[in-house]
Amino acid sequence: MFWDVTPLSNWIKFENPEQITMSFMASMSEEDYEDMPEGLREFMEKQLAQTKVNLRTPEDITADLINQYQHIDNETTRYYLAIASVMESCLYLDNPSCIESGLHGLGHMAAFNPKIAVPIIDRFLKNAKKLDSQLLNYAKSARTGMIL
Repeated sequence: MFWDVTPLSNWIKFENPEQITMSFMASMSEEDYEDMPEGLREFMEKQLAQTKVNLRTPEDITADLINQYQHIDNETTRYYLAIASVMESCLYLDNPSCIESGLHGLGHMAAFNPKIAVPIIDRFLKNAKKLDSQLLNYAKSARTGMIL
């Protein structure tokens, strides 16, 4: 499917594995950590240990994305068309945040499925009358798949 839900450790490579521990512990006090139920504490420690093992580079992530989306079939294409339709409807709402949201999703899709996403963004750019300059620039970036 479109959304790939993975642990943060799959996407971020820390320069120093101790950064993981520090950021993990920084969010709670030592007392809170000790007061946690033992099962939850063990689970969190296990996840933390696994995070240190699964460090990945940006190249690994790019290769995964390419592999994930290179075999889009007819059924999957129908899903993407439906998802793109929802995002396109966001482009014609009055709220700038909704427009940005639609552009953001289409920008992700443009990176691997430009045949669906780019024509939608092009129609939006062609028909947009009084568009904020930041949204206009964001739409142009989304068209290339380069969104934040």
